[in-house]
Amino acid sequence: MNPVLVILVIFALGGAYETIRQSTGPAVAMRGQLVDVGPYRLHLECTGSRGPIVILEPGGGGSAASMGLIAPAVARDSRVCVYDRAGRGWSDPAASPPDGAQIATDLHNLLDRAHVPGP
Repeated sequence: MNPVLVILVIFALGGAYETIRQSTGPAVAMRGQLVDVGPYRLHLECTGSRGPIVILEPGGGGSAASMGLIAPAVARDSRVCVYDRAGRGWSDPAASPPDGAQIATDLHNLLDRAHVPGP
């Protein structure tokens, strides 16, 4: 058999495997809730029950799932909430890329509509 044909078959099988794997759903189940903030919904997960409320916002385009080790440690001494910006993690995408003012407005609306008290 032609070696080029063998390589093409291997690539095709790999592509088929990835397509099937992605169609079975996300590898990490969503915890928390989706909160309607107007034109879209944002994902919010809160844990812990005492002390001040700490809001964690994943950086670098990450999602709430990336805070899996940090949030429980912080929740030992406080109530901690982690959320996904629009278009990240489990949050719905925004119609256009948000700027700093929109991100702050989204967070304010999210905490208000999820009944997370402020300072």
